[in-house]
Amino acid sequence: MLTLFRQYHLGITGMIVVLLLFNGVAQGQPKIIDKEGNTQPKTTEKDAQGFFIPVAQAKDCAYDHVRQRLYVTTLKQLVVVDMKERKVLEAIDLLGNVQGIDIASHAQFLAIAPMGGQFIYKLKLDWKTVNDMEFSRIKFKAPGNEPGVFSLGIGADDSILFSTTYSGSGWVTLRRINPDDSVDEVGKVRMDSVIAVNGDRQKAFVGEGNISSGPLRQYDFKGKTLSKVVDLKCFYHELASSSDGLRIARPDRSGCDLYDAQGSKLGALSGLPVIAAAFNPKSASLYVIRHKQLNIQEYNSDGKLLAHSYPLDRPLVIKADVRSTLIADLQPVGKEKVMASFRQVINVNFRTYQSGRLHVSEDGKSLCAVVPSGVYIFPTKESDTQGSVPKSKVKIIDK
Repeated sequence: MLTLFRQYHLGITGMIVVLLLFNGVAQGQPKIIDKEGNTQPKTTEKDAQGFFIPVAQAKDCAYDHVRQRLYVTTLKQLVVVDMKERKVLEAIDLLGNVQGIDIASHAQFLAIAPMGGQFIYKLKLDWKTVNDMEFSRIKFKAPGNEPGVFSLGIGADDSILFSTTYSGSGWVTLRRINPDDSVDEVGKVRMDSVIAVNGDRQKAFVGEGNISSGPLRQYDFKGKTLSKVVDLKCFYHELASSSDGLRIARPDRSGCDLYDAQGSKLGALSGLPVIAAAFNPKSASLYVIRHKQLNIQEYNSDGKLLAHSYPLDRPLVIKADVRSTLIADLQPVGKEKVMASFRQVINVNFRTYQSGRLHVSEDGKSLCAVVPSGVYIFPTKESDTQGSVPKSKVKIIDK
């Protein structure tokens, strides 16, 4: 006798998104100039409050509000945009499939994570011209099955906390680069752990969303300690922390769950799946970007949806990696017979960096939404609302 039943297992470890942008440009509409001097369409400030920076295969970004420069990673390059002139200054080739990026307090330097390299790029931001830009490549020792850096975050003391990838499935070492560029091992975490630094950069949450128990840990930059907060008991691909670290947002397929610093659930922003979330470091606002939503939403500290919204040209559409496996369970029935029961296990995988990310500038005035085709820049409600160059020779120094 054959019995057939289906079991659905949903694991959230990553995300894929297809973004379609409106290509038409009305006559007289504002434009942005790319590195080759070509004009690219962007949303008008009147219609969309902000504007769009076209960057193919964009993965992550960091905004230097002091000098008004935007830095965007694209796996192969770091794209530098002058936000005053709204034009691309430089597209710098970097090895290692760069994705994650963070900016230090007061915009002192950038840290850039290569998924395919056992090092981290560091770029001081006090350069005057692109020819003055100088990268440091800070290497760390790791076994061969930890081939690259997954996520990173910079503390108030200018140290860099980072997690790594893994060849297969397993645990890796969480590490810290000190201000003098020496490297310390912090502890063991799951591969592809997401790091979310508090707005004040005193602490960071480390989300081990690559495993069903979903451990959540907290790192104290000053005390150099890593402590377990709670098991969230789920897969997850993104994490956001408030300025004081008292609230945590965890996007998922049913919305966005909210927790306190002890990991107790405070509530949920139910509705369509949330791709990414970010807190404003200067207010209680939480921003989320949802699947099939035409705008980025803003919530207050009580989880109330505010009237302030940030429209997109087209809604993001999530496409996940889906793997289906048919498993047979055999049970003996008598001496020479067995009963077979079949179950189908479906894994839905969402990936960090694939669908979109949200960031808010250190001064709380600029909201940056990274999508696969570029970056949206919006002035937040806290805001006071305010040509091509030759290829340069950028120096990279190994340390």
